[in-house]
Amino acid sequence: MMLQKDFPSVTKYMGSKTEVLDLIERGINYFDNDHEWICDLFSGSATLSAALRNKANVISNDIQEYSEVFANTYLDNYFWDNYPDVKEITNEALERYHKFLNYYSDYDESFSYDHDFTLEEFNSLEEKERDLIKKNDWNEFDNYYLFTKDYSGTYWSFKQCVMIDSYRYVIDKYKDYPELFNLLLSCLMYAMAYNSQSTGHYAQYRIPETDSSKEDILIYRRKHLSNLFERKYEDLKEYLQGENHYKFITMAETDDDCLSKMPERSLVYADPPYSPVHYSRFYHVLETLVKYDYPEVRYKGRYRTDRYQSDFCIRTHVITAFNEMFKRIKEKNSDMILSYTTSDANTIKFDELITTCCDAFNPDMLNDGEKNDLIEKCYQFIDYKNENQILDVLSADESHKDLQYSISLIKKPYNHSRMGRTKKKTVPVVETVIVAKYLNK
Repeated sequence: MMLQKDFPSVTKYMGSKTEVLDLIERGINYFDNDHEWICDLFSGSATLSAALRNKANVISNDIQEYSEVFANTYLDNYFWDNYPDVKEITNEALERYHKFLNYYSDYDESFSYDHDFTLEEFNSLEEKERDLIKKNDWNEFDNYYLFTKDYSGTYWSFKQCVMIDSYRYVIDKYKDYPELFNLLLSCLMYAMAYNSQSTGHYAQYRIPETDSSKEDILIYRRKHLSNLFERKYEDLKEYLQGENHYKFITMAETDDDCLSKMPERSLVYADPPYSPVHYSRFYHVLETLVKYDYPEVRYKGRYRTDRYQSDFCIRTHVITAFNEMFKRIKEKNSDMILSYTTSDANTIKFDELITTCCDAFNPDMLNDGEKNDLIEKCYQFIDYKNENQILDVLSADESHKDLQYSISLIKKPYNHSRMGRTKKKTVPVVETVIVAKYLNK
């Protein structure tokens, strides 16, 4: 199977698998049989859904609802002649935007970035915008004010937030066209990502301390969402012209719930979060845009108070979480491809992961000496830079003839994006996939 690799992205996303799709492709083709379903268990920005469009039956799952929107966008079929032109959608959003600013004309005049600022003037303006969270009578105009109230002067300016709310107002009119509804939400999330003054995620927004950082933020404050929204719509429209002839299921559930519903003999691709910082913190505003439920928000980052906390992100829980996931996959007699990126910040070390994997799929097969040999062999493999290698960790040879699963490794060194979290934009890492193959004896 050859994966699609030239699809339009829908957001900036930490840990996106776009750069290692060739490695995932090798993992899929490692199996000598086609699977009826490929299940992307932690789909994130839905990269694999995009790559598998019209290639296989797909189950896309992630606990975050924005991920389900992305997956539906990539996998659904469209009836373009039935939809309005994207400029009509923008014009309707602009009409609502201008009416809102006319209603709140004092804010329209006060919150302008179309002139020069001293650092003190800029920070004063931003602070006044952030204080709008205290205003409780926004519904005098209509019920689309969530971002204006909660996020003005943070990741976006007041007027950019009014535009986000205005687009959301228009998008809700297309709920009877779910494929278009999801696509429009994806376009808006893309425009938000590339208009945001943050560093590629939404854990924190920047407060400038120097004139140079102020000028950098001003570049984003003066941008217009509509340009990026329309461009992404046209990109997706061009890419999604052909019909997807394969079946797909999208979910927004825990990995455990998804695996319990997954058909037997599927192929599971698992890329769980290894970071101690939860994705629900990095991308909380995307979840809020999709839900549009006026949540309680707290702290500088304006985080939702109901953010999901993954056990894979908690060092004291992560081994149990992996063990349960492996057992669920085994119960379904299914195969697995598991991504692992080397990093000192990971919640689980590679030796812990590989031994947990081997023990779960083949319980009581290895003694302590064999485990030590296995760990040493695996570390030598991932430290070695040659890409054209597969390591059979456990295979069905005479020494392990009672194996239920063979375990193999495939790896790729590459430069991983730091998403602006440090001055160094990328860091060299080794991406490894652990392949667990059901032997079906």
